[in-house]
Amino acid sequence: MTRDEALRLIDAYVDMELDVKETIEVQSWIGRDEVCRAEFERICALKKALAEKMAGPPAPEMLKKRIRKLARRERMKRSRWVRPSIAAAAVALLVLGMGFYQRAMSVPAALVARTMEVYRVEVTNPLDFRSGDVRKVAAWLEDKFQKEVRPLVFTGGKGNLLGVRLCPFAGQKGAFVRYRSNGHTLALFIGPSESISYSLPMIPSFRLWGQNIHVTEKDGFQLAFWKKGMWFYALVLDDKVGGKADIQDVLQSGGYTF
Repeated sequence: MTRDEALRLIDAYVDMELDVKETIEVQSWIGRDEVCRAEFERICALKKALAEKMAGPPAPEMLKKRIRKLARRERMKRSRWVRPSIAAAAVALLVLGMGFYQRAMSVPAALVARTMEVYRVEVTNPLDFRSGDVRKVAAWLEDKFQKEVRPLVFTGGKGNLLGVRLCPFAGQKGAFVRYRSNGHTLALFIGPSESISYSLPMIPSFRLWGQNIHVTEKDGFQLAFWKKGMWFYALVLDDKVGGKADIQDVLQSGGYTF
């Protein structure tokens, strides 16, 4: 298969419409050729709208089922003597597909590390403005940034607002909004999205408020990242106190309306 042939088939590859042989060949071109890899990433971005309509990302089990179905279809087409090779190709495709799936969902390690560095410093610092009134906190932030800044509001006791302080975030002036919930510390960092040099994954962990939410864990903490308009948000949940909590459950109780 030539590069031009591989480029023409990448769209069908993303939709998993190729047979096993074509899939493996296109996969090989994507893995070794920058032009094919760039085209693959471009098409994935265009098809992102399909993933956004789903409640969450396509699960690995779904990927396995699709590959098994593809292998079964191929076995029906081929003669008996090639069946072992078809099965081996399907297994190889599953491994490669899982690798792409995991990379497409992985939050950049550097972004996680930098966020945790800021968290460990700011969580011990005094707040610049103490208030449990989100309107007052939003007004204080708007005065400091000269732009509308909307922190999150949590319902059902998921997060009690304590206050806010200014802090560096992603190399720019940012804000640290602190909450408390059932013994857990919730830290919401807000900074200008144009200053964020890290690219978020192609596949979100889930969708909420019309945004792609990307969740990961680090050293006993859960972190969520997303963009909304001109702002980049990072939420850090301390799981070391009060037992295990679910950051998705916490976020689903939140919103920007107040």
